[in-house]
Amino acid sequence: LAAATAQRDAGRIDSIRISTRPDCLDPVMLAYLGEHGVDTVEIGIQSFNDDVLRTARRGHLANDAITAVRAVRAAGLRVGVQLLIGLPGESTGSFLAGISQTIAERPDCVRLYPLLVLKQTILANWYVSGVYHPLSLARAVCLTKLARRRLLEAGIKVIRMGLQPTDSLAGQVMAGPYHPAFGELVISADWYGRARRLLATSQPGEHISFTVTGKDYSAFVGQRRVNMQRLCRRFPDRTITVHRDPSLHRNELHYAVH
Repeated sequence: LAAATAQRDAGRIDSIRISTRPDCLDPVMLAYLGEHGVDTVEIGIQSFNDDVLRTARRGHLANDAITAVRAVRAAGLRVGVQLLIGLPGESTGSFLAGISQTIAERPDCVRLYPLLVLKQTILANWYVSGVYHPLSLARAVCLTKLARRRLLEAGIKVIRMGLQPTDSLAGQVMAGPYHPAFGELVISADWYGRARRLLATSQPGEHISFTVTGKDYSAFVGQRRVNMQRLCRRFPDRTITVHRDPSLHRNELHYAVH
């Protein structure tokens, strides 16, 4: 921390961010972090469901996580929340309840990670024996999309979805919803849903044009234009075009009927 603070004081870095467990934080530790230049503490909460946390042998419960988030805020530091999607025993209902709890705690940012089965782990043994069944990629994308949408609507930033792809990680994944561009899949799925809902209000024979900023264009049309292909199959009697407008903001969508 002393080395990092020196780099920040010299203007070489902007801030110092750390990640830790909920049960590793107490007033003494938080005071130490603040004194040594830490700006943001991200907390690996994983789930807000006690039964899920016990099954995962996490070593802490939901109330520990809530207490930690509030303690970081009280210490004057920015707080981030990290959640896992697809934990053993986690249902759609309990996961989305955890998203609601996250929103209630008002963190500065959130990371969403789909659970992967890595080789030579207890989870790998559970997977081989049939005790644990990982989420499919499609299901993980869907749940992450729902969570991201709720968080964004609440004004909470989602700064990452999916693990950072590395050669070492790819070699260790045994099963689960791994994709090197998982976050892009989620964002693209969200664009598809928005476009589909708008097209559902149009009439056969109409020409529909969508306009997004250039930075959102690739996610809107989808990898290998999969979103456009799906939309054209679903609405074969409409003409659909997509345009770029650099004056628009990220995530802004304009819709016109001609």
